[in-house]
Amino acid sequence: MMLSSFSDKTVVPNDDMLTEVLTTGSKAHWDSIRHYAESFCGTISEQWQYNSLKVGWLLNIKSGRRTLLYLIPTDMYFKAVFMLDESRISAIKKAGLPDHVIAHIMETTPHAEIRTFSVEIKDETDVDTVRKLIEVTSASPQ
Repeated sequence: MMLSSFSDKTVVPNDDMLTEVLTTGSKAHWDSIRHYAESFCGTISEQWQYNSLKVGWLLNIKSGRRTLLYLIPTDMYFKAVFMLDESRISAIKKAGLPDHVIAHIMETTPHAEIRTFSVEIKDETDVDTVRKLIEVTSASPQ
């Protein structure tokens, strides 16, 4: 089963399509995260990318050349995916995130010194977690 709700490689998702697959609350969370990234980082760029047959379409949100996060729409809700190097992992441990989030991050296996992990966005607490992760992701490495 494909992760994203959007699997047709020939059709780039748009806002109307998102509204169809996400609940009203999830669409509001989606927009909130995008707006927060822009307000915190300044100018951001967004690009829909077809990742693979396993993942499907995802939205890549960048600040400059650095990817902040990916948003992957699934049925009813979505996932925020982060790819962080070890310097940012150290900052995350100090960022005041919930223990279960830090444990989830640390359980992931690093590949080429990068940890990839996702947060399912189902409520405002999850949105707050992603906001803190955006802050850490956008910071310059120590």
